[in-house]
Amino acid sequence: FVRQLPMPLEAGAYQALALKALKNGRIDREVLRRDRRYPFALLRDELQDHLFDKLQLMLDRRLIEGTFVNGTEYTVLATALGMGKELLRRLQAFDFTRKNPKVVCVDAKEGGATLQDAILLTLLNLVGFDVALFAPTGYRTLERFLADNLPVEHQIGEYIYDLTTPELDAMPQAKPAG
Repeated sequence: FVRQLPMPLEAGAYQALALKALKNGRIDREVLRRDRRYPFALLRDELQDHLFDKLQLMLDRRLIEGTFVNGTEYTVLATALGMGKELLRRLQAFDFTRKNPKVVCVDAKEGGATLQDAILLTLLNLVGFDVALFAPTGYRTLERFLADNLPVEHQIGEYIYDLTTPELDAMPQAKPAG
């Protein structure tokens, strides 16, 4: 659960590595794997390959606005590499044969979503996560950065502004019946 966008990322730390590993529109997986800063090294090889396949798909389909036009492809790779330990752990625990993990984001402020949020949530969706974004303001959020892979949108009720997202961890949980 992401209470507010932008999401915390470490993408800036991987910009130089992205420049080194992306050549002629292709991700050089071996360049990444040999680098000491490579953050996916602890993941299973098949999961690493799955992530790279989906990243390459994002690039090939130009799902993010500006890919192969103004250098956004490097930001796509750097953002994926800088997704952070919490998401890497969730990816490691992801069992592809069972229930898909969920990511729920709330963007209750004006202009909260960033290019990096759009990249990361698009990647997670391609990898197999179910992604839901709530924007009570009705403003465009991630879709400002998406080329043609616009999410399904549902509008209900009146627009509400400057909300504070409640701390859901502090709410009492329902006890299972039985």
